[in-house]
Amino acid sequence: MSDWPEHSAKLGRLKKRQEFQDIQLSGQSWVSSSIIVQLRQHPQDRVDQTARVGFTVSKKTSKKAVERNRIKRRLRALAQEVLPAHGPKNTDFVLIGRRETLDVPYDRLKKDFLWCLKRLQNK
Repeated sequence: MSDWPEHSAKLGRLKKRQEFQDIQLSGQSWVSSSIIVQLRQHPQDRVDQTARVGFTVSKKTSKKAVERNRIKRRLRALAQEVLPAHGPKNTDFVLIGRRETLDVPYDRLKKDFLWCLKRLQNK
């Protein structure tokens, strides 16, 4: 028996620069005060229909690697908690951290992420 909640399904990861660029160029995005969410639907003929997610935090956000890594850890935890339950399955996501992502309470970060997902699904 696992200690993990049932909704913590394994998410695919975006790792290649080209995948990030494709989503940026052809996908949709929504900006909140603490997070930027970009997404793109998979083609219908794709065999693997699981959601994939990538994370990015630029040096412009924070010069310190420790802070950028903490922002990415928070985004990974957020994606693992929210996307299996609320995100469409056949979609690629890119979560971009902002300076506020580091300091905002986790509940507010989660609320902002859900708000972004809702707005993007209504577009």
